[in-house]
Amino acid sequence: MAKKPNMNIDLEDYTKLDKIGEGKFAIKSNNKVVSGCSPGTYGVVYKAQHKETNQLVAIKKIRLEFEDEGIPATAIREISMLQELANPNIVDFIGISLQESRLYLLFEFIMMDLRKYLDQVPEDEYLPKETVQRFAFQICQAICFMHQRRVLHRDLKPQNL
Repeated sequence: MAKKPNMNIDLEDYTKLDKIGEGKFAIKSNNKVVSGCSPGTYGVVYKAQHKETNQLVAIKKIRLEFEDEGIPATAIREISMLQELANPNIVDFIGISLQESRLYLLFEFIMMDLRKYLDQVPEDEYLPKETVQRFAFQICQAICFMHQRRVLHRDLKPQNL
C-alpha cells in the first residue's frame, strides 16, 4: 500500500538549499531548503533537505493570487490527482503546506531528468539498446498507470521524465 501524502507539512522542518527554477504547476516536514528550478506560470521550485532525515525534496511554491478566495480549484484538483499517482515510475508526492498566501507542494527530489541524461551521451555514441528499452518500458508503465486513473500528463518531454 502506498504511503499517504502529508496534508499539513511544517516547512520549518526543512532547510532551503537553492532555487531549481520556475515552472508550470498547479510541500514534507523537517526540511532545509537547498536550491531553486525553471520558468513557468504558477511558481518557483526549490530544492530542500529535511533537517532530521536529510531527505532531499523539491518544493513547488505557488502564490495564491486572490487570498480571499482560498485555494484555487485547479490546485485542489492537482493535489487530489497527485494523491492517486503512487507508482515506482512516477515522482512521489509527499504533501502540502499552506502558509499565508502561498501553497507549497513537496515532491521526491530527482537528481537528473531524461534530457540531462541524454545530454551526457557523447555525440558520436548511442545508448545501448537495452537502456533505451528499459527507459521506454518504464515510461509506458507510468503513462498506462496514469491513463488507468483517467489522468493525462499533457507535457511529456525529456525534461519532465
